Amino acid sequence: MGSVGIAGVTGLLPYWLTVPITEFVVFAAYIPLHEAVHKNIQGQRTDPHWLNEAIGHLCSIPLLVDFKGHRVGHLNHHSPLKIEIEPGKAITTAISTH
Repeated sequence: MGSVGIAGVTGLLPYWLTVPITEFVVFAAYIPLHEAVHKNIQGQRTDPHWLNEAIGHLCSIPLLVDFKGHRVGHLNHHSPLKIEIEPGKAITTAISTH
């Protein structure tokens, strides 16, 4: 439970308000974390090579996850299909190239 959840339990915030605030924080942190896992932050450029790592590590802090461990687990979830990129991105790429 994060600080927002504690604020809800202790009465500093209405409990019903803690759910949307927490969801927003999780969404705002996970999306860039996910992109960093796939090395999409810097795109095809090789410089700066540390950018994906830095953003991934920073965004993993509020989520209380280990970035390197999450990368291994998340990329493993793609491995049964041998998909290197997200399925939605592959569809978007296929549509935009035709």
